[in-house]
Amino acid sequence: MIREPSLETIPSNSLLTINPGLNYGTAFLDFGLSVNNLVLYNITSSAMIEENPEQAIQAHIMYTGYMDTRGFFDESKFSGLVKSEFKKDITVLSGIAMLTVPKGIWAQVGYNTLYGASAGLGVNLSTNIAIEYNFEKSIGDLALFGTSHEITLAYKFKSKKNYFYSGDDDDVAIFTRSKRAKRKRAAVSKPRLDAQAEQN
Repeated sequence: MIREPSLETIPSNSLLTINPGLNYGTAFLDFGLSVNNLVLYNITSSAMIEENPEQAIQAHIMYTGYMDTRGFFDESKFSGLVKSEFKKDITVLSGIAMLTVPKGIWAQVGYNTLYGASAGLGVNLSTNIAIEYNFEKSIGDLALFGTSHEITLAYKFKSKKNYFYSGDDDDVAIFTRSKRAKRKRAAVSKPRLDAQAEQN
């Protein structure tokens, strides 16, 4: 095991933080406002941290829509999020776009003015198990840390209680035959011709 001398001088602390926020959503848009690290308490030293450079006001706008097309991408969900963090010494802007295919596959790309660019791909192996790979490329002063690769394996427990969430989609997996309810579309009525007009 390789030890990093610079990390050995960093003290270990347990912190408790409070981040209040509000979100207002419409059919396709969400608007949110929150305060990050409004209260930061050091449990180890039993003291409140007064000067916190990570304290920030955060605002975001998110769009969610569905693709009306044919074939593999029919009813795919597209989500776009733009977020800003207003800190004391710096303003951080970030954005992320995500496409979820009904077959149980999703992909996302993002950019952050502080941390850099990222991209990811995920698959629902079953209705309970999902795997995701993320790649991140640092920029600026953080470029010395190089790139990072993350592999996430998630398991979703089934609940015996049924709850209804209007914005949730059915869970579909790529390797299982899961039936996904089609989204309702407005029916188009065609004019009917009378018998005499049909004969002519």
